[in-house]
Amino acid sequence: MTLNKTEETQSFVTQQPNQNSQYGDEIPKIHRKKVSFIFALTFCNYGVLHGTRAAWSNATPQIESQYDYSSKLISYMNSTFLFFYATAGIFSGNVADRFKKNQFIFVTYVVIGLNIILVGSQQFFVHQQMWLYFLLRIIDGTFQSIGWSTNLSVLSNWFPKHGRGLLIGCWASNANVGDIVGAQIYRSAIKDDNSNWGTGIMINGTIVVIFAFLNLFFLIEFPEKKGIKIEENSHLFQKVEEIKAEEATTSSNDKQSIGFLKALMIPGVLIFSISFFLIKFSMYGFYYWLPNYIQNGLGYSKDTSANIFSLFSTGSIVGNILLGLTTDFLPYRSPVFLIGTTLASLMTLALTIWNSNDVVIISVLMFFLGFSLNGSTIVIAAIECDLGKQQALKDNEKAMATLSGIIDGIAGFGSILGLPIIQIKQNLRQRQAKIK
Repeated sequence: MTLNKTEETQSFVTQQPNQNSQYGDEIPKIHRKKVSFIFALTFCNYGVLHGTRAAWSNATPQIESQYDYSSKLISYMNSTFLFFYATAGIFSGNVADRFKKNQFIFVTYVVIGLNIILVGSQQFFVHQQMWLYFLLRIIDGTFQSIGWSTNLSVLSNWFPKHGRGLLIGCWASNANVGDIVGAQIYRSAIKDDNSNWGTGIMINGTIVVIFAFLNLFFLIEFPEKKGIKIEENSHLFQKVEEIKAEEATTSSNDKQSIGFLKALMIPGVLIFSISFFLIKFSMYGFYYWLPNYIQNGLGYSKDTSANIFSLFSTGSIVGNILLGLTTDFLPYRSPVFLIGTTLASLMTLALTIWNSNDVVIISVLMFFLGFSLNGSTIVIAAIECDLGKQQALKDNEKAMATLSGIIDGIAGFGSILGLPIIQIKQNLRQRQAKIK
C-alpha cells in the first residue's frame, strides 16, 4: 500500500522504537549531538581561515608604514594570494578526496597556521625583503584553497538533500563570523601605537593550529563510522537509520574517490563553475568599488558610507538563509539562482542611475543587493552538494571535495579579475573627463 505525504508523516511520528536497538529512543538525540558537533566544527574550520584574512587586512596599513610599501604593492600581494587560491583550489579538492579528511585538514591547517605566525613575526624585523611577503602569500593562498571544498564535503556527508539549502545558508555565515572575530582578536591584541601589529596575526595563526589538532582527534568524515546511515533523499529533520559497527566499517572503506577529468565532465559542473565565476567577479568588484562609489560617487560622508555599506553584509547573511531555505521547497534549485542574479542585476542598475540623496532608498538598495548577490552563491553551494551526492556517483562517493574544489577554484579567478577591470574602467573615465 502506498502512503500519501500526510499518512507517511503520521506513520513516522507514531513509529515505535526498535526494542532490539541498543539505543532505543535515544538514537535521534544522540544523532543530533553528533551532527551538531560536525556542523559546529566545520563552521569554525572555515571561519578561522577568514579570521586570518581579516587580521592581515587590518595589519596592512602598519606593514605599509614600517617597510614603506605602497598600497599598490599590498594590492599585488593580495592578488597573488587570490591567484594561487584559485589555481590550487581547482585541484586541491581532488587531492583531499584521496586522503582521510581529518588527517588532510590537520596537515594543511598546521602549515597555514605556522605560515600566518611567520607573517606576524615579521614585526620584529626592521628591514624586510619584499619577496618573503610574496612567498608567504603564495603559501597561504595555496593551502587555504582546501578550506571550503574539504569542509563542505564533510558537512554534506552528514546531512541529506532535503533541508540542505537552509543548512548551508546558515553554515555559510562562517565567513562573516570569521571576519568579525578575527578583526576583533587583532584589534584587542595590538597597542595604541600599533607597534606590535604582528601579535594579532600570530594569535589568529595559533588558533588555526589549535583547530588542526581538534580536527585530527575529533572530526568524523562519514556518519557510518558512528553507526548512522544518512539517506540522501531523506529530510534534514527525519529520523535516521542505525547500522551495525561491521556494516559501518565496510561502508566507509568501500567509498572511492573520483578522477579529476571525470569530475570535470559531470553534467552541470562546468556550467555552474562559470556561473559562480561571474557571481564572484561581481561580488569582489562590489566589495572594493561600492564603498568608494557611495562616498565619492553619491557624495555621502565617510561614516554614512560605512553604515550604508554594512547593510550589504547584513543583506548577505539574510539572503544566504532565505534563498537557501527557498530552494528546499522546489524540485530544482537553479530557478532560485536565476531569480537571485536577476534581482542583483536590477539592484546594480538602480544604484548606478539613482541620483537621490535619500539615505533610506540607497540603504534599501544596498541591503537587497547583498541579499540577492550573496544569496545566489549559497544556491551554488547547495547545488555543489547535490552534484556530489547524485545517484550517478554512487561508485565514487568521495567526489564531493573534488567537485566543490573545481567549481570554487574556477570561480576564484572571477574574484581576481573583478577589481582590475573596474579599476581600468574608472581610469578610462577619468582620462575621457580630462580630454573633455
